[in-house]
Amino acid sequence: MIENIKKIGFISIGLIGGSIARSLHDKLPQAELIAFDRHEDNMVPALDDGVISRGILEFDGSFYEGCDVIFLCTSVLNSKPYLDALTGHLSPDTILTDVGSVKGEIFSLIRGSELEVNFVGGHPMAGTEKFGYVNSFPELLIGANYVLTPSEKVSSDKVLRLKELVELMGAKTMILTPERHDLCAAAISHVPHVLSYSLANMIRQEDDTDNAMRLMAAGGLRDMTRIASSAPKMWEQICLANKDNVVTLLDKYISIISNMRDIIAREDGEDLRNEFAKGKEYRDTF
Repeated sequence: MIENIKKIGFISIGLIGGSIARSLHDKLPQAELIAFDRHEDNMVPALDDGVISRGILEFDGSFYEGCDVIFLCTSVLNSKPYLDALTGHLSPDTILTDVGSVKGEIFSLIRGSELEVNFVGGHPMAGTEKFGYVNSFPELLIGANYVLTPSEKVSSDKVLRLKELVELMGAKTMILTPERHDLCAAAISHVPHVLSYSLANMIRQEDDTDNAMRLMAAGGLRDMTRIASSAPKMWEQICLANKDNVVTLLDKYISIISNMRDIIAREDGEDLRNEFAKGKEYRDTF
């Protein structure tokens, strides 16, 4: 069915949108790719590369008329103006999807609107600590999990077409409800970002003027704090958009850390080793 896709639109073409566009440009050469992005440093190189054939810097919903698929790649809390502008311009056959890491916010906007019949939420579990089109690359999704969260009114045909399109890019699809997705995303992505920033800040606060801690930092610390190099504004929005799940899981993490602290304080080597072993056993299944 994806061979019938002739026109694909992007709303924002930064790291994720740009990587998807690059991949689809290679995989579906017959399809026309168009995009909006308010930043010229995203739009101009995408046009220069020939990844997109047309682009605009001022948003107009009518620009997307005739698209078979539209990827909404804006920040989590900024979807409403774009959804409002698209209303009335989409064919019932168009697939509208997003790439946001929180689904509750966008589903609160989609439910009850005429776009509900078009919408299949999406979350590519891929990325880097960098951002912008210049850091995008077509292999980003290869081997990555890509979660789909269909609306209640979208057809199974649209879900299947988007699934095929995602898998064409090399990703592995899974289907979840928006609610289940947001809890899972909080556990495996949002809370780890909070912890990574927090660990970096703890070391920053404890390091002395000789910067010995920073200079001693090796692979383990760099692995654990790599995602603390991610864009703070983006992660502010993500954590606030998924506040309830993030707070609930942070409370559980604080309880676990408190227990580990007590085990170490009482020098209970057996309990400490058991906790390490349980964590290792689960981690080794990834």
